[in-house]
Amino acid sequence: MLENVMFLSSCNCATYGIQSALRFGKANQYINRQEMSSSKQSSSNVLVIESNFYRNISEISLSATKEMLRSLGITFDHISVPGSFDIANAMNIALENVNYDGVVVLGCVIRGETFHFELVSHESARSINEVAIHYSMPLGFGIITVDNMQQAEARAADYAKRAVMACIQLMGIKSEFTSVESGEAETPPHN
Repeated sequence: MLENVMFLSSCNCATYGIQSALRFGKANQYINRQEMSSSKQSSSNVLVIESNFYRNISEISLSATKEMLRSLGITFDHISVPGSFDIANAMNIALENVNYDGVVVLGCVIRGETFHFELVSHESARSINEVAIHYSMPLGFGIITVDNMQQAEARAADYAKRAVMACIQLMGIKSEFTSVESGEAETPPHN
């Protein structure tokens, strides 16, 4: 995780740290691997990227995500970044270096008195989606955009669970198309 780097800046310093670690084989200090017992483990591996700008919200979201993935027997890696704007960069770096079956992103952007809310929420969503499309990566989008902390607390666990389910559903869709391409499955009939 990035606790030792996050105080540098909320710019891209944290993701630079991830990139350097991956390049020099020291990614374990940034990636928290969550393994299942062999009896429950599936062949799927998901990357969970969590913005910890609002620590209390990220703890709720991350806890719900981990609980759901573990209950489904899906292994996952977890990367923590300073803010929602940093998620796309960390995601891109990780996907360039590791093969994942899906990605779940978690974060929270709370409206303030300036235009910053719109910039962070819009650009985070756009750039995360661009990375997912570039890699044909199933994505569960669990970034909450709300007006206040109470709304975030009320929605955090539910949004995280929905993001996991979206990722899993898209992983299934990708798997169906991949097996069709490789000739492992029949081509579905067209209506």
